[in-house]
Amino acid sequence: MFSLSDIHRYCRRLPTLAVLFFLIACSDNDGILPPIEPQVLEGVESTQTVTFQEIVDFLYEDYSMTEEQRANTEQNIALLRLVACNMTAHSVRYRTTAPDGSPVTASGVVYYPNRSTPRGVMEVMPINKSKRNCVSRNPLTFEAIVGCMGYICIIPDLIGCGASEDLPISYMQHENSAVVAADLRRAAAELIRNTYGRQLPSTSYIGGYSLGGGIAWALARHYALHPELGVKVEEVWCGGGAYDPSVAFNSFLNTRYSQYSIVPNIIYSMNYYDHLGLDFTKVFRGDLLEHYQEWCKGDIPLGELTSMLGYDLQTYLQLDFFSPENPKYSWLMEVLKSKAIPNDWKPRARVRLVHSREDTYVPRACTDQLYAYLQSVGADVEYTMLEEDHVMGGILWGQAILQELGKRILIP
Repeated sequence: MFSLSDIHRYCRRLPTLAVLFFLIACSDNDGILPPIEPQVLEGVESTQTVTFQEIVDFLYEDYSMTEEQRANTEQNIALLRLVACNMTAHSVRYRTTAPDGSPVTASGVVYYPNRSTPRGVMEVMPINKSKRNCVSRNPLTFEAIVGCMGYICIIPDLIGCGASEDLPISYMQHENSAVVAADLRRAAAELIRNTYGRQLPSTSYIGGYSLGGGIAWALARHYALHPELGVKVEEVWCGGGAYDPSVAFNSFLNTRYSQYSIVPNIIYSMNYYDHLGLDFTKVFRGDLLEHYQEWCKGDIPLGELTSMLGYDLQTYLQLDFFSPENPKYSWLMEVLKSKAIPNDWKPRARVRLVHSREDTYVPRACTDQLYAYLQSVGADVEYTMLEEDHVMGGILWGQAILQELGKRILIP
């Protein structure tokens, strides 16, 4: 959060900063580069202007925030409105690879700041979304708000959303999701070259919360292990992520409780993409067994699915299936363990981890484990433990990034 001394310093500098910001925003000394033949980008589905206020308004509505929560948020972002700019949101289709290795057309959104020369590149991985509200269908997503700080913001859809919505959503396919995100960056470079005549910077800031937290961490590793891609990661912000899905899965099974009914969708996704051949009559029960082919592909938002299934796993899972003596369950757990992001590298970028102490969506043990590893290898890592729940933790995570970016703009 901004301290009182920070606010006083900002206020004293505002007249000068306002003039400087105006001059910087209106200057463009970059030469216009000639267009190139796209290799990854297939096309642009839509282009629209997105404002800071539109994203904030959608955030309030989408999260059903109380008046008190809105007032606190407004207080935290008040100074940021001074430097916020509109963005042009380009919803694109591009070539990438599905989890099974086959070629697939995916989608995502590239946000380009309208009022200033871009300050850099933010690659933000999406929170869990249904097919109907994925980012390419609704660019007013809170993850894009960092683009209003003057950054090029790049957000992919998961495979199974947008252009690939005929497939099940690819939950916890971290390695593939990193490839999909990296390919969107390549498509963004082609779009920006041909639309704005500019070169996409080679450095990136990477962030993600919840489902996006794991993808963000996988993407940071992907760039580190593939220097030929030419991307340097400056900073990584990960919050509330399941970096080892088996840790989260075991926690749910041990407590038989999940405040967010994502377990059926994960099982369905793993069965499809990893060819487990599960007999769902032995895995699901009740209404879920009757409707799993409609409910588990990602067409229904998980908030709605949770309201139908409840929090007790015993009401919709056949818990006898989840026994170490069951070979099919053992295979499922081995696949889940294989989706863990390997702790086989040391990031050069600064890493900021966030998790809520009593998170009932994603167990904090996932981040505790990652933090312990990063400490053991001497990484530049900071771990913030929040007291709020998973949902409010995500909002605070986003606010913290905005405040950090705002601080860098207002106090160079």
